[in-house]
Amino acid sequence: MREEGYSAELVNEEIRDSTVKIDYPRVEGLPNTAAQRRINEQIKSLVDDLTTNPDNLHPAYEPDSTEITLTYQVGVNLNGVLSLYFEVYSFPEQAANGRTVASSLNFSLDTGHNYQLSEQFEPGSDYLDRINVIIKEEFKKKDWPQINEFESISPEQGYYLTENTLNIYFQEVEYTPHYVGIPVFEIPYLAVSDMADPRGLIAPIIEKSDFPLSRTVINIRYR
Repeated sequence: MREEGYSAELVNEEIRDSTVKIDYPRVEGLPNTAAQRRINEQIKSLVDDLTTNPDNLHPAYEPDSTEITLTYQVGVNLNGVLSLYFEVYSFPEQAANGRTVASSLNFSLDTGHNYQLSEQFEPGSDYLDRINVIIKEEFKKKDWPQINEFESISPEQGYYLTENTLNIYFQEVEYTPHYVGIPVFEIPYLAVSDMADPRGLIAPIIEKSDFPLSRTVINIRYR
């Protein structure tokens, strides 16, 4: 069992004007000030990209006439792990529908490193197959119509962490109709704990939650 870690102090930052409503967190109070600076730089860079890059905004985006709202959720903030989930919603004047784009950041508070999904699992493990099976089963349970058939996530798949689950998300109209919004699939840590890399972020969350990081054999049906 590793030594218990710590959490970050989060300060909400706001940007407001006639068409823009932006909220994002600023990290304070970390013992490693260099890591704190790296984290805040990455957060601000993502916020700027989500709210100014046309690729992340409605196709009819016009700078002075499109409403832009950026919100965030703290998935987890404990044991030296900070996971943040963001959504930007853009709605141009006279548009029939708005557009929502999701993104996330998953940090080690010790180093300021933002972890890709692949870095959460041991090299050579079949975590992609394991997660794909769960997501395919969940698609069936939710009975959502699919505009594209789901085959597989990628090692760089968008995700965020909570105290109990690895949450995989997809963008609007990637696999489901617009009305579904951002589909999120909650993967219990129990289903992937045997593959978790001790150098990743899932392991310290499990330890804080008194959940054993074991070599449990998970009964997953592969199709």
